[in-house]
Amino acid sequence: MFHFSLEPVLDVKKRYEESAQRELAHAKDALAAIEQNLDLLYLQLRNSAQARLFELERAYDAARLQLYADYARDLGERIDAMETKRVEAQAIVDEKRKFLLEKAREKQVMEELKKTEAEEYRLHEQADERKRYDDIAIFSYSQHGTA
Repeated sequence: MFHFSLEPVLDVKKRYEESAQRELAHAKDALAAIEQNLDLLYLQLRNSAQARLFELERAYDAARLQLYADYARDLGERIDAMETKRVEAQAIVDEKRKFLLEKAREKQVMEELKKTEAEEYRLHEQADERKRYDDIAIFSYSQHGTA
């Protein structure tokens, strides 16, 4: 029966890959939440701009227009801050993806080594089996040939 001597190492590599997959998923979730917040901020900015235009068409109220302008400026600052967070979150996702690929390659190397060793074991077992059959045939021939 084949036993891979580095099976514990392969198991560790598998756990590292699974951990890296979870970390990437968390990073992607964080990025998605930031992008969702950004979408909401952009929607609020568009709605504010439409309300400001409506206010301009309806009647000129300097105080209300200033309120819309201040709100738009505040939204713009929040959008800028959120865009910065988005860039940072995307960098983290990229880093986690790279880390996952590295761990997947390490695991793949171990799995390939396991396959290679299993194939070598299988070939060795086949050679041993052929030798046993050959020995049986030689013994059988020598028993019948001398009789």
